[in-house]
Formats: sequence, structure tokens, C-alpha cells
Amino acid sequence: MTDRPFGQEYQAPQRRGLPGADREIRAISRAGKDDVRRERLCEPDKARYAIYDAIKLDGKLWEQGIGIRYKYCGNTDLKQGVLFSKNGFEFSGSKI
Repeated sequence: MTDRPFGQEYQAPQRRGLPGADREIRAISRAGKDDVRRERLCEPDKARYAIYDAIKLDGKLWEQGIGIRYKYCGNTDLKQGVLFSKNGFEFSGSKI
């Protein structure tokens, strides 16, 4: 059983770390994308990296068969995010 009294909810411990550590991890993971061997990838990762390369190199997405769709906030015309699609797979901008 548990040490908590009946009816008391469980609270997960808070994550602690160094300030800015998450930014360093993201920077390292982005830098690592250049080291990936593209020829060994399978779908959907192959499509994801093709989108990443197209954005990074020249930005001519439509010519390379990459679709762009914007996500809007509610019924307003305020753009909330961007979605990229290739080979039938769709990824949010943050996942590229």
C-alpha cells in the first residue's frame, strides 16, 4: 500500500536542473541532425529529414514536394503553428 492518507492525491516530484540546460540539450540535438546518415533512414524519419534539409538549404519547399499548412487559433486568423507534409506524413514545425 501507500504511505499517503486515503483520498490524498499523488504529486509528482518537480524536475530540477541547471538553468538553461534544456536549451543546451536542444542546441545539441539540432546540431546532431547534420550528422545523420540520410541514406539509412526509413519513413517517416526520411520525410522529416527531407523537410528539414529543404528548409535549411534553400526554402523552396513546394518545388521539392513539401506541403505547408498553417494551424490557426480557434476561429481567428491568428497563426498558431505550421505543419509540413511529405510522402503522406505530416509534422508540426517543432518536430522538424
